[in-house]
Amino acid sequence: MQNINILDSTTHRQRFDPSEMAARISGIAKQCREAWGDAFALELPEGFQKSNQMVVAGMGGSGIGGDLLSSLALTDGSAPIHVWRDYNLPPWVNGQTLVVASSYSGNTEETLSAFQAARHYGCNLVALTKGGTLEELATESRSPLIKIKFTGEPRTALGYSFIAPLALAIRLKLIPSTPINNLEKTIDRLDEVTTVYKPTSPLEKNPAKQLAGKLFDRTVVIYASNPLSAAARRWKTQINENAKTWAFAETLPELQHNSIVGYEKPKGESRKVFVVLLESNAYDPRLLLRHKVVKEFLEKENIEHQSFEFTEPDVLGNMLQAILLGDFTSYYLALLNQIDPAPIPAIDFLKGRVAPSQH
Repeated sequence: MQNINILDSTTHRQRFDPSEMAARISGIAKQCREAWGDAFALELPEGFQKSNQMVVAGMGGSGIGGDLLSSLALTDGSAPIHVWRDYNLPPWVNGQTLVVASSYSGNTEETLSAFQAARHYGCNLVALTKGGTLEELATESRSPLIKIKFTGEPRTALGYSFIAPLALAIRLKLIPSTPINNLEKTIDRLDEVTTVYKPTSPLEKNPAKQLAGKLFDRTVVIYASNPLSAAARRWKTQINENAKTWAFAETLPELQHNSIVGYEKPKGESRKVFVVLLESNAYDPRLLLRHKVVKEFLEKENIEHQSFEFTEPDVLGNMLQAILLGDFTSYYLALLNQIDPAPIPAIDFLKGRVAPSQH
């Protein structure tokens, strides 16, 4: 068993986080404000106003913003918003489809393919990138470009990958502004909550450090329902990339129709699992009941779990706060694993194998 008190050690943190990822995670509120301003300042061609659906094309940390936006769009009055994680684009896109090609590096092979496909289909196209080939293609084709000012890993650029497409969707009336209510207050609250989770907040007052201790040396499974299902996916990918640990995300009510039965075999495996439940005051009452029942089941089966309820006045606030807790938890889990959260050698290896020129 790892001594979780080391999470309060500055020396331990400096040893395993030499690039100071904690500072980049802590800067999410500032980044959200910056991305919002940049997206609203972007000059859009007149024809963009006719957009009636949206596709966010991106992989990994550059694509997760599309998942979050798609979940946020599950409200009355929203247009279809899709996420595309592949080459090319689905054949149903057309001249009234807004495509946001999102690649932090600007060199993601699948996203570059989607950008070219969007040009072929005559879509309304926006590039979201730090630079690279995507910036070059956007400049060459005179497509609107949101230049990411933040420097870090793609997964720490969530303010841009999520908030910038959100701002575009609101500008073009693809999503009503009601799910975000007062953005300024929402972001201010994010700043406040960050102080609770950041490294200088001691273990006894820091829920992210405490949860990381419970997740250490366990297989992590995250349960959530819409609109927090995409936040659960974010938890899964952050634990994978930062802590280099197995993690899986499941959604209710679907998991109660299949995966919940899987705890029976292999014998003893369920004792190695820790389930995290993300809950929101925005859930349908029927989903709240299902969450209650699944917790009763986990208790009965002696499966360790913990639930977190997010009670902000708007959906966006709940999503961002759930993400922040997951980001910090994955970071502290990396420190408990005595591993630098920033490098992703397995992904770098795969990229090198499929596209040697890609960085």
